[in-house]
Amino acid sequence: MLEEGVRASEISKILNLSKQLVSYYIHKLQELKYVSESSRGSYKVLAVTQGGKNFLTLYEKSINSGFICRAENVRFIASIISMPSIPVDWKKVQMHNWDKYYSTIGGIKVNINLGNQPTIEFRPGGIDGPDPET
Repeated sequence: MLEEGVRASEISKILNLSKQLVSYYIHKLQELKYVSESSRGSYKVLAVTQGGKNFLTLYEKSINSGFICRAENVRFIASIISMPSIPVDWKKVQMHNWDKYYSTIGGIKVNINLGNQPTIEFRPGGIDGPDPET
């Protein structure tokens, strides 16, 4: 669709999505340098960049090989009831009005945020594969 140089409003109609949602995702794609925008008269046209084409090629290969899933930037946040009893090599970061402690435990990044309501945050690395459960 984008290789033809289509407008955001056309994408919105084709995919039956709101213009705001399409604009949000276009902005994200532009941040990743997968899509570029150029003006044609009174409207803007989108085009896939070389980086976007590389991503699409990689995606098509992954579908053909059975690899269809990547969970990334997943965060689990919970309130702290009591501090961990297992000793951890915490590194401290002084924030504006609170302290943040972080460490990596078993490949999982862990943050403890000691603010008004202390929380613990777990950030596992990316998971690839056809089934994220395995």
